[in-house]
Amino acid sequence: MPKVRIEEKDIGYIDPDRRKVIYLFLKKEFALKPEEEIRLIMVKKLIVEYGYSPLQLDIEVSVKAGQKTLPKKADIIVFNSPTNHDPASQAYIIVEVKKRERTQSLRGGK
Repeated sequence: MPKVRIEEKDIGYIDPDRRKVIYLFLKKEFALKPEEEIRLIMVKKLIVEYGYSPLQLDIEVSVKAGQKTLPKKADIIVFNSPTNHDPASQAYIIVEVKKRERTQSLRGGK
């Protein structure tokens, strides 16, 4: 797949007046929260710095664990395919983002 250069401004931005984070390439918007700001930063890094195509990314994707679809959705998924976004067969990277300065440990402590 040929690499297409995309600028950060074409990926998304924060609209402070509406208190929204706008993802232009996905045509989606979410309430402006600390975790959402981090997700926008990570999406931009995946596309601009790491070179993944915007067509390979999606956010808020339902994922399966065993036989059940979890009620929680993956924050970001990078898919192997730009056209097949089946998380069970095409998920290449799954990213869970947290707000800055979160104190919960990786071992599940509070």
